[in-house]
Amino acid sequence: MRLAKTDVIAGLDAATARDLARELRLTKRQSDIEAVVPGGAATLRALQAEGYLRLDELRSSPGDPWWGNTVAGNALAQASFSRPIARATAERLLGEVLDRARRWNADPRPLVDIDEIVVFGSYLDASAQALGDLDLAVVLSSRLPADLDPDENTAASMCSTTSSRSTSSQTTIRPAAAVNDGSGAPTRTPWTSARCCVSWPPRRCLPASEI
Repeated sequence: MRLAKTDVIAGLDAATARDLARELRLTKRQSDIEAVVPGGAATLRALQAEGYLRLDELRSSPGDPWWGNTVAGNALAQASFSRPIARATAERLLGEVLDRARRWNADPRPLVDIDEIVVFGSYLDASAQALGDLDLAVVLSSRLPADLDPDENTAASMCSTTSSRSTSSQTTIRPAAAVNDGSGAPTRTPWTSARCCVSWPPRRCLPASEI
């Protein structure tokens, strides 16, 4: 969800509305929050009317309402004020991530491998030319022996809970539901599912600081 600083939500400026939605990711008693909410109970009811808040009927009692986010409220809590990026920019950024992942993969020092980089969000809509951001998730596995005692090495213990997996010579960009064709050459297929996966040999993790 993308907001402009000039947006008004239930009588609140967009930044204040987003901050309130972040406070209500977990349900809270109205008496605990109305003193710090501009407009108090009336604002909470306005947010409910616009679909951002819900009354927690299990916790609420007469004179003691509890409030929490709806799905729309959680989207508001995660909203961004950043400017949209062009698809061409997103393609360039994804290419840079892939290049850095390959360099990481070639380094024998890391303790973890990468199984998949999952692309999701607005990037998967081929008709969208203005994107909110580039959403990526990374699936990791350990490079360490499965029988390693995690107490033997602090750094090793950070990775020892993930499973070790065999290496592959295949680099693939594919929808999550697609099957690798086994040709050994990079393949790119149309976005036909809700998620796209990018698999790397020998599957090493790209740290967030490098992306």
